[in-house]
Formats: sequence, structure tokens, C-alpha cells
Amino acid sequence: MSSAHGVDGVGGTAGTDLGGPDAAGGAGADGGVGGGGQLEQLYWDWSGPLEVARFAAAWQSVVDRESVLRACFDWVASPRLVLHARADADIAVHSRSEVGWAQMLRRDRARGFALHRPGLLRLTLLRGAVSAGVPAPPPRVLLTYHPALLDERGVHLLLREFYRAYAAGGVLPGGERRPDLRDHARWLAGQNTDAARQFWARAAPPRHAATRPGRAGGATGQHGPGLLDTRLRAAQTFRLRSWAALRGAAESSALHLVWALLLYRAADARGPLPVSFGVQLSGRDIALPGAAGIPGPLDGPLPMTVTVDPGEPLTGLLHQVRDTLLDLAAYPWAAGESIRAWSGRPPAPPPSAGTAPTGPSAGVVPGPFVDPCTDTLVRFQGPLPLPQALRGELAAQGIGVPSPRTAAGATGRPLTLTARHDARGGLSLSAVHDRARLADEDAAALHAQCLRLLRALPGHRAADATAGQLLDVLERAAVPRMARPGPP
Repeated sequence: MSSAHGVDGVGGTAGTDLGGPDAAGGAGADGGVGGGGQLEQLYWDWSGPLEVARFAAAWQSVVDRESVLRACFDWVASPRLVLHARADADIAVHSRSEVGWAQMLRRDRARGFALHRPGLLRLTLLRGAVSAGVPAPPPRVLLTYHPALLDERGVHLLLREFYRAYAAGGVLPGGERRPDLRDHARWLAGQNTDAARQFWARAAPPRHAATRPGRAGGATGQHGPGLLDTRLRAAQTFRLRSWAALRGAAESSALHLVWALLLYRAADARGPLPVSFGVQLSGRDIALPGAAGIPGPLDGPLPMTVTVDPGEPLTGLLHQVRDTLLDLAAYPWAAGESIRAWSGRPPAPPPSAGTAPTGPSAGVVPGPFVDPCTDTLVRFQGPLPLPQALRGELAAQGIGVPSPRTAAGATGRPLTLTARHDARGGLSLSAVHDRARLADEDAAALHAQCLRLLRALPGHRAADATAGQLLDVLERAAVPRMARPGPP
């Protein structure tokens, strides 16, 4: 792993609970993370000539400039983020004659991260094996990172800096980026939390809210992460966007509406029921100059809670998710542990200690705080294209810049759904699931049902069209099953 010297410590960061090793992503006693720990992976095929030495130099230049790539965690006294003055870029190069793509992915996940060492991002190059008469496939780049220190937008900011350095021969001009995580931590420490406390005291998810994407089932007999990827075509995406826009909402709210309905259906409820799930909001739209360019864990998950009533008009539910998202957007820097404290409720017991009460009377007395972000998370990722001038400079050197794709990393929750627009105008939906909690067939059914509802939603144009009528689209479809978590 990377070497480093000269420690500079700062406090916690938004969206990251630094209450101990588990809060930072499942580190073991030695600070390492095994295959069950959190990590995310992106990959793409390199387009054009590749100089490995220049590739490594460019990434080292980014590490030297970006303090987040020289950061790690320390729990000696109290949880804190430690920034090192120096760290080495973690880059490995393999040949397809030595290891296949699937095997390399499995090895990379099993390796995990040591959270007490700097460098919670690494790169692996898989180069084509040369054989007589057969052109070598393009090199494939695997980028692995830990979500305790980076979100996907932060990774794309780093990729933009990498391409700047590569285009310049491997050296990134300029000094260390500021503002960085230190400046963000100081900004965060200066915030008045009174309004946030009042908001979460009333907006924290009730204990009887539906959060599970499937009904109770037995062990799946599977393990490791799974990945599902499909898309709405451009015409379908346009219809969905138009349907939402005509009702004063964005297509992201349409996705949240559909997900709320799927959780309601999995709960087998009759009548109104609150449902809760995690949504990812940008923590870069804050009153800190330069925050939009800070790589880090600024885009944190927040719990969204809405009440689903099958007899309610779809427009009412759409406005409910839209307005809830607007309320959450005022506090994008709130972390799960803070929300729990502000809710005035103790943390939930481990899953093995029993199940939460259900039914209308369950919410009369405030019960333990259950974070729905730990069950499902819905992310709507906006594009972050390279500047046109930089693309032109790379193109002049014969280098293309394809969009990275998601690999099945371990997100630490049963399912994470990510939506993003693709180059053809469609809406891509990627689902990463924990196969020990959601079997492949159940995850595929849930993914397909989400897509069916998104396709069907624009057809419900009448003002009195109800949530129950949209759910009738799935009347003949089996409800997915979900295994209960095992003992810790």
C-alpha cells in the first residue's frame, strides 16, 4: 500500500459517520476490510495509445495535488480523518494471459482496503495478451474506491484531473487543491444545527416504515455482489420526463415515486403506510466557495420518508416525494448518526436481536431509529463531462474518453439503484445487490418491476389516476423475497 509521512489530522466529514470502524465501512480489528466491506468499482476500456509510465505519473500527480488521496482514518483517541503529506499512487498492471477479467474483479473485492493507511483509491490495468494474428483487446482500467472517503462525483472530478495530467505528459500543473476536505470540515463545524435538529426531530423515519425491498424469505445460498444493468430507451425517457415535468417535478421524483411503490408492495400493506429509503443528495451545493470541485464523500445518503396510499392520486404522491426531496436538500451534510441523535431515539438493535414492531400502533411511542439507507439507496447521477478543450487535446493525441461503467462492488446494503443518462438519451438503471440478502432471481425481478412501472407511469395521464392503479401493472408478478440478515 502507499507510504506516507507528515500527518495532519482533521475531524469528520459530511456523509461519513466516524463513530468507529463499523461506521467507516466495516474495518476489522486491524483496520482492514475484507470482501464483505464496502467498496465501489468503475471500469472502462482505454481508447488510444497507452503509456503505462505516463499513466502512473499522471495518477501520482493527482495524488500529490488532492489531499483526499492521501487520507486515512485513525481511531487511537477519537475517530478522525488523517491527511498525510505524501502517499504513493496504488497501481497494478496485469496481463490477460495471467488473469481473466472476472477473476481480477473477485481478487480486487477480496483485497478490500486498510482504512488506517492512506490511499483509499487504487487502479488496476488489465492489458491484452499478444497472440499471433489476433489483435490484442484494448487495455481495461479498473478503479476501486472506498465510499467512506469518495463518492462517485468525487471520483469523476479526480478522473478529470488525471486526464489533464495525462494530456500534459504526466504532470498536473499547479499546487495542492484548495478548498479540500479540511476546508469543508471547518465549514461544517461552523454550521448552526438548530434548524436541522428541529427538522429531523419530526422527519426521521418512523419505526413502522417499510424499508425492505422484498418479503421475508430464507437463506439465498449465494454470496458476493451482483450487478444488473438495463435502460429506458430515449423515447421512453422523454415520455417519463415529460410526464413528471407537466406535474411540476423532475424525472428523479418519478423514480423515487416508483421505488416507494415497490417498497409498499413488498410490505404487503393495506391502506396508507410510510415507506423509507435512502436518496443521495449533492453536498456540493453549499455556501463554501469552490465546494463543487472538492473530491470527497460530500454526496451523502439521506433517509426519504413518504406515505403511500394506494387510493391517492399519483400526482399527490409525486408532489410528496418532490417536496420531501426539497426539504432534505437543505441539510445535505447531515450524517446518519447525527440524524439518529437529533431524532431523540436510540439506535436500532442488531437485526438478530428481533424484528421491529409493525402495524398502526407501532409508531405511537417513539421507538429505535432505523436508518432506511442501510436497506436500499436510490441515486440519480448527473453527468460530469470533460471540458471540450481537454477532450480536443486528448483527441489530438489519439486518446478517447469513454464513460466509466459500474462493476458490482460491495455497497454494504442489500441493494443500491443508480440512474444516469447515457450518451443515446436513454436512462440507464444499474442495481448492485448483496446476493446473500437478495438472490439473483429476486434482484432481477425487483429490477424488472421497477422498469415496468417507469415505462407504464406516463400512460397514467388522468388527474385521478391512483397509485394503486399503477401497482396493478404488477398484479400477476411475484413479490421478490429477501433473506433476513444473519447474526453479526
